[in-house]
Formats: sequence, structure tokens, C-alpha cells
Amino acid sequence: MKKKLICAWLVFTVLAGISACSRKKIQPDSGHQETQSGSNAQEERGGEGVQENTKGNEAQLQTGSQDTGSMEEAAAEEIAYAKALRLEVCLGDLLKMPESAEVVYTGDAGCGTAAVQWDDRQVEKVKTAKSGLYTVKGRLKDGTPVECQVVVAPKNWLLNPGFEKNDISMWQVSYQGKTNPTGIQGKEADAKSGKNSFYFRSDKKQNFKIWQSVTSLEAGKYEASVSIRGDAASAKIRLYAVVNGRMIRSKPVKLKDGNTWLEPKIKGLKLDEKSKVAIGVKVKCAGGSWGVVDDFTLVKKEKK
Repeated sequence: MKKKLICAWLVFTVLAGISACSRKKIQPDSGHQETQSGSNAQEERGGEGVQENTKGNEAQLQTGSQDTGSMEEAAAEEIAYAKALRLEVCLGDLLKMPESAEVVYTGDAGCGTAAVQWDDRQVEKVKTAKSGLYTVKGRLKDGTPVECQVVVAPKNWLLNPGFEKNDISMWQVSYQGKTNPTGIQGKEADAKSGKNSFYFRSDKKQNFKIWQSVTSLEAGKYEASVSIRGDAASAKIRLYAVVNGRMIRSKPVKLKDGNTWLEPKIKGLKLDEKSKVAIGVKVKCAGGSWGVVDDFTLVKKEKK
């Protein structure tokens, strides 16, 4: 009996050991599955990271493309040169240099404006107490050089003397015949200064005059002038002034080659604030004649 009990106990013990070993073998397998699941999760997260990195690279490439475009655009707008400036200052007025200049870009980028830094020492040399001509140099921010011609001259009492402004109502024109042979043109190459000028041209005989009336002048001696060129050899052309009803004429102007600017003048006009003055040009010429008139002046002479 004891032998049977001992045998039964041994069999139970062996079976229990086998069962325990079986449980120990299952646990590592379960742990391996968890580790594998973790690896898969990590791989999935890593995949998302790769996708994010790819998107980041694409964004970086796009950004780089935009930067390249900006550089190309900047290069396209590189300044080729700055146009020279002209500044007219009346005697005794305060000098104020232009803050910007017109620039021309390289390629087909067109024109624009850019700020100017003027040479302070050259600006200080400009004296407005006396008539004179000065050249002041400066530079743009990128180093491009620019020049300004400063003209110090007596005040011109005529309004819009070079026809640069759109309002030309201060000028009056009368002509004979059915067709007005005159007009304002915006051709810089034809003007004495600026872009606009007054022209006359016709296949028929021309007889016209252009003038402007002035009042409320300062008392003193004045001088009137105008610039004119053209091809009208047989024409009768004069600068004239009407002072309180009295006509005063310049010497006749003879236009020959069409290219040379002539400047007829009338000097010694004694005027004051009560004077009624008109300054103008009268032209009488044959058909086919033409001419350009620009830069009328009526200035008070400086005291020596």
C-alpha cells in the first residue's frame, strides 16, 4: 500500500513539473509577441516619421524654389543706371535736394524710383543768394551714382513757362484761317528742357500768336526771353511784350537749320505791381514751315 502511495505521489510530482515547464515556455512566446507588436508600432511610427520627413523635404524644396525665384526677380530688377536730375531754385529760396531719382533696371524690368543720398559737402557749396549753376553728386543705396544739376536763377513770373503741366489755361493762342497750326507735344527730344514744348506746323500759310498775361509784379527792371528753333527761313517771328498797352518787340528771329535753338530777348522792362503785362511770340510764315517754342521767361534783373 505504501508503495502504491509513493508511486502515485511521484507521478503527481512529475506531472506538476511538466505543467510548470509548459507554463514557463508560453510566457517567453507571449513576451516575444508583445515585443514584435512594439516593433511593428515603432515601425509604423517610424513610417509616419519618414512621411513627415519627406513632406519636410518637399516643403524645403518648395521654399528653396521660392528663394530662387526671389533671387531671379531681384536680379531682374537690378539697377542699370540712374537718370540725371535738374533742380531749379529761385534766388533767395531754401535749397531742398530731391529725395529720389528715376532709375532704369536691367533687362526688360522697366523703370522705377530709388532714394538718393547726396554728398553733404557738395550740397553746402550751393549758394542761392546769387545766380549760378552747380552739379551735386550722390549715390543710391546700392552704390549707383547719380547727379543733379542745380540752377539758381531769378524767379520766373510766367506760369507753366515750359508747358510741362497739363493745365495750359494761362496761355492764349489766336490764329488766322480755319485750322489751328499749333499745339503741345510731349517729345523730350524736341523740347529745350523737360518733355513738353509748343509747336507749329502747317502746309498752308500760318499767322498766329501765343501769349500770357501777368499782374502783381514786384517793382524793378525785367527781362523777357524765349527759346525757339525750326525751319522757316522766310518767316517773320518776334518775341513781344505788351506793357500797359504799349507793344515792345525783339529783333526778328531767323530760323534756318531746324536744329539750332535761338533765344530772342527783350531787356529793360520797367515794371511794378500796377503794370499790366503780356509776354508772347508772334509768327507769320509760309506753308511747310515748322518750329518749336519752349521755356518762356520773365525775370527781374539782379542788383549788382
